[in-house]
Order: sequence, then structure tokens, then C-alpha cells
Amino acid sequence: MNSPIPQIAEELKRHLAPLDEEENRLRSELAALKDERRRLEAALTALGGGPTRARPPKRTKPCVTKREVTEAIQSLVQSHRSISLADLESLTKERLSEEGKRSLSGFSLQFREAIKAPEFLIDDEGSVSLASNAEIHAD
Repeated sequence: MNSPIPQIAEELKRHLAPLDEEENRLRSELAALKDERRRLEAALTALGGGPTRARPPKRTKPCVTKREVTEAIQSLVQSHRSISLADLESLTKERLSEEGKRSLSGFSLQFREAIKAPEFLIDDEGSVSLASNAEIHAD
């Protein structure tokens, strides 16, 4: 008799994905609102009618998403077929850093979550491969 637990877990994961995307969208929107507020405060300060700031406003990029990390991992594993987990993490971080569109704050957590996806297999030696590659070779 097959256990329904894996199916339930997959269904829950499918429900989490849109929530993650919405959370990231809202974080980006909040960052944009904060930037707008800083610009308005700077304009008020320039006119002499607002709070003074000792330092210039900090520009923040939105954080990298789990989806972006997962896509980078997939690309790297496809090109390397099998790669050590440590090498994969550093190469993924390097690739996302080179793109420069997102902050890498929270990258480690996003990487740990992304690597748990069912499309990735980690063997006993810590090498990562795509589950589809393992299924093809097992046939």
C-alpha cells in the first residue's frame, strides 16, 4: 500500500511556491516604498523642512529568491552532470553575484532550501546530480 504522505508533501510544496513568490514581491515593493520615502525626506531636507540625515540613504537590492537559486543550481548541475555540494554552492553564489540583480543576503538559507527540491539528488559522497539524469541512467 502506497503512503499518501509524499503526495501530501508535494501538494503542500506546490502551495508554498506562490507564497514564496508573493513574499518576495512584497519585500521588493516595500524596498521601493522605502526608497521613495528616502527620496521625499531628502527633498524635504534640501528645502530645510525635514529631518536631517548624517549619511546618504542606503540603496538595497531585493534578496535573491529560492526560484532564482534553484534555476542557477539546475543550470550548473546540467553543465557539470555531477558536482560536489560545496563546489555547487560556491559556483551558484558566484553566478548570482555576477548577475548583480539581487542581494545575496540570505543566500545560504535559500540554497539549503533549493537543494532539497526533488529534482536534485545528493549521493553519499556529497555529489549533486539531477534526478532526471539518475532516472535515465537507471533504465
